[in-house]
Amino acid sequence: MNGKKLYEYARQNLELPKEIQLRPVSIHQIDLTHLDDNMLQLTVECGGGVYMRSLVHDLAIRLGTYGHMTALQRTQQGTVLLGRDTLELESLTSYRDIVWL
Repeated sequence: MNGKKLYEYARQNLELPKEIQLRPVSIHQIDLTHLDDNMLQLTVECGGGVYMRSLVHDLAIRLGTYGHMTALQRTQQGTVLLGRDTLELESLTSYRDIVWL
């Protein structure tokens, strides 16, 4: 907002200079993959431009509670799939491997 990320306002305990503009996004699927006490884990398939923190916040409001994210892992970007089209950093055994990347 005004060239500044929203979390920067929050970290500095500043009020937003204007209301956050709503915009349409595409959520294709949400799966509950784990539920334990007050923690849940979701897998979300969505279009571009979705802010996961906003989605978590909105879901918590709809459930009549509060919520925040403790972790985020992007498993796919376009056609690139984590684990299929990616390398684990630990699998690189030499400087030569890293230069090749």
